[in-house]
Amino acid sequence: MESVILTRLDIHPDRVDEAMALLAEMSTDVAANEPGTTYYRFYRDEHRTNTYWAIEVFVDAEAKATHLARHQHRVPQFESVLERSIMNELTTATLP
Repeated sequence: MESVILTRLDIHPDRVDEAMALLAEMSTDVAANEPGTTYYRFYRDEHRTNTYWAIEVFVDAEAKATHLARHQHRVPQFESVLERSIMNELTTATLP
């Protein structure tokens, strides 16, 4: 069953360029190295200029676990550009 993560990223207004570089780097890495990730995109919130949404879709829970483990080392980078921590706020779902 597919697994989905939806994450709200509130970025420090003065760190948006750094955050965009990090998101681009992650997107390239995921596309090249994670065949179990079927959708991986970031969208800017049209009402909040420093808020972005990450939508991630995986073929199954194992692919999601692989993705999260592969990028654990990036947590400090994300935490440094965000206004608030997201580590306990990930929204996940498993699709039938």
